[in-house]
Amino acid sequence: MAMPPSPSPPSSPRGDAKDGPISIFTSAPSSGASVWSSLPPSSSSSSSSSSLSLSSSLPSYTTSSSSLLQSSTYPYSNYTTTVTSSSSSLSPSSSSSTTPSSSSSSPSGSSTSPTNQRLPSKYINSISGINMLRSDSTFTACYIRGPQCSQLTHDHVTHLASCCPDLEEVEFQNSRKIRDESIHVLAQNCGQLRKVTLRGCVQLTDAAVLSLASFCPDIQYLDLCAVLKLTDQAIVEIAQSCPNLYTLMLSGCNLISQVSVQQLSVSCPQLEVLYLSGCSRITDDLITPLSHLRSLHSLDVRGIPRLSDQFVFDLVGLFPNMRNINLSNCRLVTEAVIPVLASGCKGLQKVNLNGIVNVNVAKYEATYPWMVKAQQQDNNDQY
Repeated sequence: MAMPPSPSPPSSPRGDAKDGPISIFTSAPSSGASVWSSLPPSSSSSSSSSSLSLSSSLPSYTTSSSSLLQSSTYPYSNYTTTVTSSSSSLSPSSSSSTTPSSSSSSPSGSSTSPTNQRLPSKYINSISGINMLRSDSTFTACYIRGPQCSQLTHDHVTHLASCCPDLEEVEFQNSRKIRDESIHVLAQNCGQLRKVTLRGCVQLTDAAVLSLASFCPDIQYLDLCAVLKLTDQAIVEIAQSCPNLYTLMLSGCNLISQVSVQQLSVSCPQLEVLYLSGCSRITDDLITPLSHLRSLHSLDVRGIPRLSDQFVFDLVGLFPNMRNINLSNCRLVTEAVIPVLASGCKGLQKVNLNGIVNVNVAKYEATYPWMVKAQQQDNNDQY
């Protein structure tokens, strides 16, 4: 469908500018998703009585053209969000002079990891912001999450892609309206993408990931949790095309098998974080391909039915620097793995053994601080 002309920006006392007023940001993106911590809260942008009528061919939203300052009450609460007609940036409020940190930490815990980089200085986090874009905008990130995702359409994604060729990070969570063609246009126009989150976008298939593999070889972080139609073909292609992949999340992709892990072990030796929870086709020989991923420090294999104590023993032997392991609902695992984990992996931060009949987690909580407490809610149980 042909895109309409981009809407003209509202007049401003500061004069016309390239990017125009884009959005009053109401939530800050997390520094990295984690198996054990939830994403920050999100909210739709608030609108004032002074509003701008947007393009009639896109869903109708309003955005303030007069308010230049809003205070954030989300994870970056010590910062105020300033939006002017020439730029949008985060500036420290008078209440604090320290650099904010996200409420959830990266699984890696490393400041050099791609999932732990600072918040981009120019980003969009509302659909009204996308609607306000004009060609050649210089925004480098777009985060659409929460209730707004239900309103995100193919037209929004293609408009974003055509206006922001410098995008490096995109996050579209739980959108049921974007499709393979949307991601194809995004990848084709934004070849510098490094961090891509498409979690829960259930209409997407292998074709969307193949487009990313074809046009975006610099991807380092890819979250495809609960993209249920994905097969090994897509993961093999992304592994071959994106050798600098550090984080790959495939929780709930139950068509994925050992084939994908084998290709990752060959093509992505720097992989640090891998989520495979619910990938029921994974076999008990998972340790063989994992053995080549020597940088791996965070692994989620929750609910994979064939994994046993021997898998854990082998894992500890190969990865003494392992930090985070999720083995919850792996029914063949027993309490025998606990002392082995304690003695073999000195840097453990989180181990989840909940939901296993043969493991009494409560008995070990006081002894091992890294043990996820019995009955503690696992924030990714939906996958």
